[in-house]
Amino acid sequence: MSAQRTITVHTRDHGPVTLPEPAWCLGRHRDGEYLADTVHEGPETSLVVLLGEGRQVSVLPAGLVAYPRATTRGPEPTVAIEMDGDYRHFGPAGLEDVAQALVAHAAVLRALAHQLAGLLASGGTQ
Repeated sequence: MSAQRTITVHTRDHGPVTLPEPAWCLGRHRDGEYLADTVHEGPETSLVVLLGEGRQVSVLPAGLVAYPRATTRGPEPTVAIEMDGDYRHFGPAGLEDVAQALVAHAAVLRALAHQLAGLLASGGTQ
């Protein structure tokens, strides 16, 4: 059995603090933060939309996070998704709701694509 990984973060309010580090954490911790702001971050994923001509845009970046010493939330991991310029945190049920909303929105986008194709086929002005 392997020993649990730990990290030492140099905090502004508690000096050096050693914390257990989850296996999914990328190990990028910032020194000089407050202890409550210490965060474990996993790999981020996002929806990549191709815009044509080799251009693309990434939307809805998301990844596992945990704030082991936070004072305003529990220490358990959540998934943080950037929405409307801010990161929102979701547990399993909330993340399922977001996924379902995206599936429903995909159906709306497909319907709009079909509507647009019909408009363009008929001259695009009706």
